[in-house]
Amino acid sequence: MNEAGFHVTDNPTTYFGPQTDSAVKAFQKDQNLVVDGIAGPNTLSELEKVLNAKNSSSNDSSPSSGVMKEGVSGSNVQQLQKDLNEAGFHVVNAPTVHFGPKTDQAVRDFQKANGLYVDGVAGPNTLAKLAEVLNESSNDDSSSSDSGLLQDGVDSPAAQAMKEDLYTLGYLDISSPNGKFGPQTEAAVIAFQKDHGLTANGIADDKTLAKMKEALNADSDDSSSNDSSPSSDVMKEGVSGSNVQQLQKDLNEAGFHVTDNPTTYFGPKTDQAVRDFQKANGLYVDGVAGPNTLAKLAEVLNESSNDDSSDDSSSNDSSPSSDVMKEGVSGSNVQQLQKDLNEAGFHVTDNPTTYFGPKTEQAVRDFQEQYTLTIDGVAGPKTLAKLAEVLSDSSNDDSSNDDSSNDDSSNDDSSDDSSSNDSGLLKDGVDSPAAQAMKKDLYTLGYLDISNPNGKFGPQTEAAVKEFQRDHDLYVDGVAGPKTLAKISEVLSTKESDDESNDDSASDVGDPGNYGSISIMKVGTTHEAVAQLKLDLEALGFMSVSNPSNEFDSATDQAVKDFQRSENLAVDGVAGPNTMKALRAALNVDETYPSESAVDGKTIVLDAGHGGSDPGAVANGLREKDINLETAKYAASKLRAAGANVVMTRETDKYLTLSQRSSIGNNADADAFISIHTNAGGGNGLETYWYSKYEREESKELAEEIQAGMLRATSGRDRGEKQGNFHVIRETQVPSVLVELGFIDNSTEASYLKQSSYREKLAEGIYQGTNSYFSKN
Repeated sequence: MNEAGFHVTDNPTTYFGPQTDSAVKAFQKDQNLVVDGIAGPNTLSELEKVLNAKNSSSNDSSPSSGVMKEGVSGSNVQQLQKDLNEAGFHVVNAPTVHFGPKTDQAVRDFQKANGLYVDGVAGPNTLAKLAEVLNESSNDDSSSSDSGLLQDGVDSPAAQAMKEDLYTLGYLDISSPNGKFGPQTEAAVIAFQKDHGLTANGIADDKTLAKMKEALNADSDDSSSNDSSPSSDVMKEGVSGSNVQQLQKDLNEAGFHVTDNPTTYFGPKTDQAVRDFQKANGLYVDGVAGPNTLAKLAEVLNESSNDDSSDDSSSNDSSPSSDVMKEGVSGSNVQQLQKDLNEAGFHVTDNPTTYFGPKTEQAVRDFQEQYTLTIDGVAGPKTLAKLAEVLSDSSNDDSSNDDSSNDDSSNDDSSDDSSSNDSGLLKDGVDSPAAQAMKKDLYTLGYLDISNPNGKFGPQTEAAVKEFQRDHDLYVDGVAGPKTLAKISEVLSTKESDDESNDDSASDVGDPGNYGSISIMKVGTTHEAVAQLKLDLEALGFMSVSNPSNEFDSATDQAVKDFQRSENLAVDGVAGPNTMKALRAALNVDETYPSESAVDGKTIVLDAGHGGSDPGAVANGLREKDINLETAKYAASKLRAAGANVVMTRETDKYLTLSQRSSIGNNADADAFISIHTNAGGGNGLETYWYSKYEREESKELAEEIQAGMLRATSGRDRGEKQGNFHVIRETQVPSVLVELGFIDNSTEASYLKQSSYREKLAEGIYQGTNSYFSKN
């Protein structure tokens, strides 16, 4: 793997661990193999071919020989840089023989634009695609007049005409466009190119323009034939026709429910179902049912049909144990798997389907984690055997309950029903003693504001369960299954232990205004500082306590809100730096504690990477742009609570160029610039980049402090602080860093990154690191 360009370790060992697994997956993605991290016959055969091609090739003047990545040198690297320049992915004006950060970034940009696996490694697939693009460009140049490329920055009548065509085709929402080709136009061109199987680089070359004319003519033919339906190639929100009705039926059948009664109108529900389908199948997510999406839908339905017919011929194939199942497959065995997972307490859906989608994968992962299996979301032999064992145990438990009772009739139906009802899932609509007991526990833990609950599980209870799940890194679905109930019991046990110890240690509390190093306290926080907070609120007349516990409960939340209201602070029930400062002032205590904010009055720019038409890295059902934005929002909230002036480059899902981002940083009169990203490429851990062009020493120190903060907050793997030639930190003229929150294509890290609570931990680390930096500068 090392020799093929997929680095595992500098000192290979005899053990196949997570790093080897990640490298195998990265290689499989690059070679278009099934990505499962298993080095089987197909993977090993393909690896041998790559090594043979690399070793047997003596021609070093072309990039087509071997694998190139950052750190290597040779004339083939120089040729690669020339080819990337020619393809529109600029490296340097005078190509060199060294593969450095600029070449790596250009390769990544090329891979992203052409739908390849993004790792910055110029392997066989990347080089073949580059040759194809250059060949197409050459053919276009020889077959057409030199009318000039339409691309970002151009302002011409030709660009205006093209924008009008894109509006007509539904790719650009500007009815009277000007001649300026900007980011919005580029995003529209990319969407059109992806839908029509073209190289998706946002440049309207002759081939792209010809395809637009072809699409326009198709629309014209449709309208002249008196057919009110949209073009058969593209359907999107707002269009009508019988083909839309068929699309809704097909989406229903594929497991992406639109409506029980399909109509001829493409509305918001159809748009959402198309987006869900695209996301689940690794397509460009835009809600438009274009050629690629429709072809994939037909493929999925065809696979489902084949599965069904083969199921009919096999009398024993109704059980999922006969196959390996993973995201994207269809069949009646998947439906049975969903039913079995539901029964085992890992809820997928109330109406099991034949399609293995993201919800099924998540339920499988939760089951695997609960029973200490390899967590990969794939229902293979070991997972299925364990599932069968769990279901068998559950069945035996039900029957043994009957046998051990004092009831003379071991087949008492009412006893079975009662046992089944108590051991079933607790979710919306249930009314049982078990639900009542759980609600009492949630009240004790401060998640439910009902002191004497009944047994009905309604929306308020569901919201409380979700909040508990979110706070304790569980899968958030509002369903109280075995894992959630076990965690509730565990937290209750810890709370009772804390309460007992508080009886002995209450006399140690009593240093007014001293909350130690904690920066934020809110409902769910358990910390000795909470006990001091309660005493301080009592001293100021906002609550009454005798033996204060370390648990921040609903009563504390209300007292904090009352205090904030009296001090004209933001009323949110969160005891952050500003609230703590006001408490100390009200208590006449000097500001001498470590919780004092060092970011107060500082202007900090937070840049959530990617956005809009640029999803960033996509893997494991996640999009980088979503992770970046939520984490940035959490960090902004924490920094603002500490008195900082926060400027966000984006607060919604919108596209910004790199230049726009650095311009915001330079025009904000900022004290620091922090760009937030999520990694990909077959690794694991956290890392933070800085650059030496501006504010070298300050940027390096800021990177060190934020890296340390994230490691403390998450206990993640330390990949270190590194100098990285990224545009946003290279061109921003204030102390600047780029953080990588973890690897989206690492299944273990992805399972963490899916959780809002983990993203908040990362944000806490960014806040603490930034605060520490400013305390020294």
